[in-house]
Amino acid sequence: MKLNRDQQAFRDQAIALMKAKAGWMIGIGLIMIVLGAAAALLPHLGTLAAVALVAYVLIIGGVATLLKAFGGSTEGSRLTEILMGVLYLACGILLLMQPAEGVLTLTIILAVYFLIDGLLRVFLAFRPESEGHRFWPAIGGICSLVLGGIIIAGYPFDAAWILGLLVGINLFFAGFGMMSVGIKLKQM
Repeated sequence: MKLNRDQQAFRDQAIALMKAKAGWMIGIGLIMIVLGAAAALLPHLGTLAAVALVAYVLIIGGVATLLKAFGGSTEGSRLTEILMGVLYLACGILLLMQPAEGVLTLTIILAVYFLIDGLLRVFLAFRPESEGHRFWPAIGGICSLVLGGIIIAGYPFDAAWILGLLVGINLFFAGFGMMSVGIKLKQM
């Protein structure tokens, strides 16, 4: 495939911009690896940190939605945005005030996510269009189904640590991914 000059210039400019940020990617990747390992090794604390993070994201989202509602929304959407902002704030504050219940709720949400994700991945892997590309999507779907089943089987007893462990594992591997991209960019 041949690129025209504008496309090539854009590609070169994008690569140069990413190369300039490669050090940051490596550093952030390293931080993610350390935080992921800490969350996986101390899953109870990782679980509480995950709940607190979701709570703060909801609170920030609620404040932002309320600011938008009062700052520039049309009259028709203002009431909806106010209600959404209050809902975000209330859910975030409840998570901070009742972290144990938040852990239980987020654990169920995660289990349902894994089960639906697994079913969809397996279904998509066996569509006629997926001929020749079924193995890894099917394996990923089966892994998601197994994870969802493990979470449901251990609920509510494992809820105190399962979120921290899974978030830790995810952060750990995502950190390696980010570091490898940063290293590859530095080598370009």
